[in-house]
Amino acid sequence: MIQSAMLPFKITLKSPGEVFFRVDSFEIYWYGVMIALGFVAALGATLWAARREKIDPERVLNLSALLLIGG
Repeated sequence: MIQSAMLPFKITLKSPGEVFFRVDSFEIYWYGVMIALGFVAALGATLWAARREKIDPERVLNLSALLLIGG
């Protein structure tokens, strides 16, 4: 797995590792954190658009819960 990337102008980005948080045998991985952040950002943008279009935000939240469970 790539641990670092070389960008133009000698800028180097290093990987923080695969595991974000660990307690005993319970691990939370970085990709899970990024998926969750993406979902929250998309939900925020959708709620903003719903308010702008005068759609009940409660309907958006209910639909987002179903989409999260249903995949």
